[in-house]
Amino acid sequence: MDEKKFLDVFKRLLLIEREIYMTDRLAEMAEWDSFSYVAFTAMAEDDFNVMLDAGEVRRQVTVGDLYELLTKGGE
Repeated sequence: MDEKKFLDVFKRLLLIEREIYMTDRLAEMAEWDSFSYVAFTAMAEDDFNVMLDAGEVRRQVTVGDLYELLTKGGE
């Protein structure tokens, strides 16, 4: 999956209409909350067949970090 597609999916997941970037810090995004960790983990499994550990998802700092985690398959 390319970065543009990931950003589109991520925006839909969090119901974000504004532009977001790979460098955006998750802690600074009001939409990124405890529910979002669970939703992101479920989306990874359902849409991309990638099992992610919720704790690992929580440790990511930027949107790009989530992309890297997803594309590496949660390794």
